[in-house]
Amino acid sequence: MKKKMRPTTLLLAAFAFVGGCDAWPMQFENRSGEQVVFRYLHADHAEWSAALLFPKGTASLLARGHYFRGVRGLWIKDGPGWYRATTTTMTAFHRVCDRASFCTITYFGHGRLQVSRG
Repeated sequence: MKKKMRPTTLLLAAFAFVGGCDAWPMQFENRSGEQVVFRYLHADHAEWSAALLFPKGTASLLARGHYFRGVRGLWIKDGPGWYRATTTTMTAFHRVCDRASFCTITYFGHGRLQVSRG
C-alpha cells in the first residue's frame, strides 16, 4: 500500500528546494579605515551597479545570482580618490574566483584590493 505525503511534508520539501536556489555568491568587505563607495559591472547588465556605501569594517553580500565570473569591472571611491580595477587586475581576480561558488572582494584602502574564494 502506498503512503501519501502529508501537506506539511510537501511544504517543507518545497522550502528546502527554494532555499537551495537562493545563491548570494559574492561579498564585499571594507577593511580600510574609511567609509567607501563600491560599484561593480556585471555581464548581465549594461549599467554599473548602484553605488553601495560601506562604512569602515563592514561587509555585505552583493547580489543574488551574480557570480564573480560575470564581473567585468570594479570601482571604489575612497575619500577624495576613486579607483577602478585594471584589466590586468581583473584577469588575476578571475583566475582566483571564476570557478568558486563564493568569492569575497576585500578592500584595504588606497586602491588595494584582494579576492579570495569562500
